[in-house]
Amino acid sequence: MPCAFRETPCGVVASVHVSCGLKKPYIRLDEFILKVGVVEPPISGQANAGVERLLTGLACGAKIVSGHKSRKKKVFFPNKTEKQLIDAIKRIQ
Repeated sequence: MPCAFRETPCGVVASVHVSCGLKKPYIRLDEFILKVGVVEPPISGQANAGVERLLTGLACGAKIVSGHKSRKKKVFFPNKTEKQLIDAIKRIQ
């Protein structure tokens, strides 16, 4: 199991590194972390909202659970398994 994900009974928690203020959004997976880039600036929670909006495309209800003021975040994907998330990421890459 890659270190980027931790399965729980209710879903999966992912370690995410965020880049903001970009021209084009992206989602990339490496062995240790899920990398997300958003166009929104890191002002007044705009980037966090952009991250949740982008990741909701992978799993409905994606929610940041820690790291609200940091580039390194933990995001919870309810009712998903690690395999389902990895498959969804591979489909969009």
